[in-house]
Amino acid sequence: MIQTRTYSGPARHSAGRGATFLALLSLSFGACGEEPSPAPPPTDGSAVVVENPALPPDSLVGWRIGSEPALSIGVAGGGPDDQLFRVRDATVLPDGRIAIANAGSGEVRIYGPDGGHRVSMGGPGEGPGEFRALEAVERWAGDSLLAWDARQRRISVFSAEGAHGRTFRLREFDDTHSPQFLGITPDGRLLVRSGFPQRGDEPYEGMFRPLHSYALLDASGEFSADLGEHPGAEGYLIAGSGFETFSEHPHAKSTVSTVWGNEILISPNDDFTLRAFAPDGSPTRTIHLDHPAPRPTRRDMEAWFEAFTADDTPEERAAFRRSFEELPLLESFPAFLPFEVDALDHVWVREFTSSPEGATSWIVFDPAGRALGRIETPPGLEVYEIGADYLLGRTRDALGVESIRLWPLSR
Repeated sequence: MIQTRTYSGPARHSAGRGATFLALLSLSFGACGEEPSPAPPPTDGSAVVVENPALPPDSLVGWRIGSEPALSIGVAGGGPDDQLFRVRDATVLPDGRIAIANAGSGEVRIYGPDGGHRVSMGGPGEGPGEFRALEAVERWAGDSLLAWDARQRRISVFSAEGAHGRTFRLREFDDTHSPQFLGITPDGRLLVRSGFPQRGDEPYEGMFRPLHSYALLDASGEFSADLGEHPGAEGYLIAGSGFETFSEHPHAKSTVSTVWGNEILISPNDDFTLRAFAPDGSPTRTIHLDHPAPRPTRRDMEAWFEAFTADDTPEERAAFRRSFEELPLLESFPAFLPFEVDALDHVWVREFTSSPEGATSWIVFDPAGRALGRIETPPGLEVYEIGADYLLGRTRDALGVESIRLWPLSR
C-alpha cells in the first residue's frame, strides 16, 4: 500500500567528502484509467513523502512499444546529410519534424516527418551559432530551438526554420564554476549545475565526492534562483599546485536531475528516492521505492574492466590493470540511472544494471509519484525523449552506424 506523509526539512541536501585515502594512482578515466493529479505542494516549507512498496519482478506497466520503429534517420551510405556521427540529443518538433544534435559535424539538423533532411544549423567553430562540443537540443519559447555547447558553455538559439537568433554564455555565479545546462522549466528558465568545484592549491588524493551547485538562470543566462548543493559522482581525486585530476569510479553513485512539470527533480542515486523541489529551491515531494541496490563484487569490477579495455592493445590493458587493481569496491551500486519525464509527466526511472547488454528496464511513476510498474525499451536504444505516443532515441548497428529512431508507444 502506498503511504503518504509530510516531513519538514531543509531546502538543501549535501554529502560530506569521502574519508578514504589511497595510494597515489596514475589513473585518468579522462494500464490505464484516469490517473490522479499530483498532490499540491505544501506551503509551509515541508515536503509530501510518497512511500512505494517493492515491485514484484513481473510487475509491468501495461504499455506497449512497437516491434519496429515508425521512422529511422541515418544510414551508412547516401549523402553527408544522411549520415549521423556522435549524436548527442534529439527532439520532436510540434509539426512532426525532428531536430538532431549531430556533434560529429557540429550541426543541429532538422529532418522531416518522412525522415528527409530539411536544414542544418551551426557547424564547428567559435563564432555565433557554431559549436565546439554540441551536447543538447531542446524546444524553447515559441517555435525556437536551444542548442547547448558544453565546451564553450554557450547557448545558441535558432528559429524552427534554421535562422540563428542569438548566442550567449552561461554566467558563473557564487561558487558555481563552469555551469552545465540540464533542462528548461515551463516558464523558460534554464536548469544548470556547476562543473567540478575548485580546490585551490592544497594537494590531495583519495576517494572524493564533490558537491555541485544547482540553480535556475533566466533567458539571458543570468542567475535567477538557488537550488542548493547536491553530491556529485564518487571518484578518485589527485590535486596539487596548478592541477587536479578527477576520475569517476566505474560504479559511481551521483545525482540525477531533470525538470518535472513545475517542479525540479534533483536526486542522489544512493538509494531509490526521488526528490522534487519548487523553483525557489524549497522541497515539495520525496518519492521512495523499496528497491535496495546490491553491493558490487570483484567479478563485477572485472566485467567492467574487460568491457572498458576491449579495444585496447595488450600493452595498454596491462598498464591500466596496475591502476585498476587499486580501485576499492564501493558500498553499493547506484540505486537507479538517469531518468526521463514524458509528455504526460510520468517519470521513467532507469534500473541499474552492471551489464550493457539486452533491453533497458525502467520503473514508471505516475504524476502523483505512484510506482506503476516496469517497461522495457529496445536493446541498444539510448532514449532522448518520450512523448505521449512515441519514444525517440539513438541506436548503433554492429558496424557502429548511428541512427535516430522513433518507436510507437501505446498506453
